Amino acid sequence: MKNNYKNIILIILTFLCFGAIWFFAYKKFKELTFTIKENYQSLYEDQKIKNNISDIRSSYQKIKPDIDSINSYFLTKDQEVVFIENLESFAKDNKLDVEISSINIEKDQVLAKNNLVYLVVKINIKGSWEGIYRFLNLVEMLPYHIFINKFSISKPEDLKNKILKGFLEVYIVEKN
Repeated sequence: MKNNYKNIILIILTFLCFGAIWFFAYKKFKELTFTIKENYQSLYEDQKIKNNISDIRSSYQKIKPDIDSINSYFLTKDQEVVFIENLESFAKDNKLDVEISSINIEKDQVLAKNNLVYLVVKINIKGSWEGIYRFLNLVEMLPYHIFINKFSISKPEDLKNKILKGFLEVYIVEKN
C-alpha cells in the first residue's frame, strides 16, 4: 500500500512537473509569438514607409521639370543685373534713352508667405512712339513674372522729331 501511495505521489509530481514545464513553455511561446508579431508589424510599417518614399521620389522626378519651369518664372538675386542689362539692351535696340531712376525691394504679405518679394524698377524713357512700344513689348515678353504697374507718356517735345518722354514702373516677382 505504501508503494501505491508512492506511485500516486510520483505520478502526481510527474504531472505537476510536466504541467509546470508546459506552462513555462507555453508562456515563452506566447512571448515569442507576440515578439514575432511586433517585428512583422514593424517590418510591414517600414516597408510601407519605404514604398511611400519611393513613390514620393518617383512623383517628384515626374514633376521636377514643371517645378523648374515655375521656379524659372521668378527672378533671383543673381539675375537682377542680367535683367537690368536686358532693359538697357532693349532700349539701345529701339534707339531709346533710358534712365533707371530707382530699384527697390517691396514686400507684400501674400508673397512673403512664399519667400517672394517685388523688385520695383522705375524707368524714365525718351524716344519715338514705335521704340517705346517695342520696348514695352519686349519687357512684357521676358520670361519672368512681370507686370507694368505704371506707364505714362507725354506729348512730344519736338513735334518734327516726335520724341516722347515717358515713365515706366515695372514690378518683377523675385525669390527672396
